[in-house]
Amino acid sequence: MGVVMRRSLVNPAPDGVIAGYEAPFPDASYKAGVLRFPQIVPTSPADPGAGEMRRVQTALAAWKRPALVLFSTADPIFSVEVGRRFAEAIPGSDPLETIDGAGHFLQEDRGEEVGTRLLAFLRRTD
Repeated sequence: MGVVMRRSLVNPAPDGVIAGYEAPFPDASYKAGVLRFPQIVPTSPADPGAGEMRRVQTALAAWKRPALVLFSTADPIFSVEVGRRFAEAIPGSDPLETIDGAGHFLQEDRGEEVGTRLLAFLRRTD
């Protein structure tokens, strides 16, 4: 997990933080699921899991309550355009909000800003 985190963050994490992500995995055999996960994400309609993803899309399209979609501008996996599509797919969502200076795990790179945005969202939708 440490390697995944280091590659996914924009801001270098201290060794102690990376060690925390490694802690639940005593050896490489415990990381099989983490390593396999990206390979099982459906990329075509016939792939295993694609049906489940369509059901998620349908459920999101039926969401009528407020929703906040945050994406980072430097995510090496998902672009801001993917974030826009997520926000547009949820009827209760405000327009996509982006956070600069964060990678895939924006809560790790910019945790304080994520918290500030969540609090602002909760206050305006309360």
